[in-house]
Amino acid sequence: MAIDQPVAPHPRWGHPLIRIVVFLAVAGVIGGLGLGLAYLVDPSGPGDGPGMLVTALGLIVAALAAYLVMTGVLERRWPVELDPRRASGLLGGLALGTTLLLVSGGIAWAMGGLVVEGRRPVGDTPWLTDVIMTGFFAAVVEEILFRGIVFRFLEHWVGSWIAVGASAVIFGSVHILADDATRVSTAATIVEAGLLFAMVYVRRGRCGGSSACTPRGTPCSAMSSGSRSPAMTTPGCSSPTPPART
Repeated sequence: MAIDQPVAPHPRWGHPLIRIVVFLAVAGVIGGLGLGLAYLVDPSGPGDGPGMLVTALGLIVAALAAYLVMTGVLERRWPVELDPRRASGLLGGLALGTTLLLVSGGIAWAMGGLVVEGRRPVGDTPWLTDVIMTGFFAAVVEEILFRGIVFRFLEHWVGSWIAVGASAVIFGSVHILADDATRVSTAATIVEAGLLFAMVYVRRGRCGGSSACTPRGTPCSAMSSGSRSPAMTTPGCSSPTPPART
């Protein structure tokens, strides 16, 4: 199975902007159905309970399905970056991510930036919703959007390194919409997430491997496990094409 698969877009419908519109349309329809199902499961809406869990799962399915449609129909290729056989490094990624989170949390606590006031009973902790929202949702949806689409298309137009900087700024700018976002947090997001994730994606060709704090090898992070961006095999891109693997 080749690491790379050249993109041969549909001659009429393969323009990058059309691909993006189709992706958003398909994701919007499926995500809307998931939101409707969430209200059926929990009439109070997508809060911290079952409604939020169903909504998150619906958006994950929507992003994956929309990406399959975009690549399969408009790019006329099977997205090898979604092949489950490329999902590797799950346990190592989880261990490394957990270690880094504990270390960063410990540093924040030691410097007074984190205060632990008590422990919430296990039964009161929506752990499944937290895992889906902070782990799988971010890894699936954000990696597909920002590395699988934004970075990959920018790379085709302007080359790898300009695309790294531009996609990082876009990534950080979106996160400034968070309720507790600040200028410092936005700048940190641009550097420690946007820049680093895109640079590792260029170097190693895997969205999942681009983030130690995102579980590698899961469907969310297997977006490009073991494969370079398909855009790298098209003219005008700065990255070399690696040898095929069988």
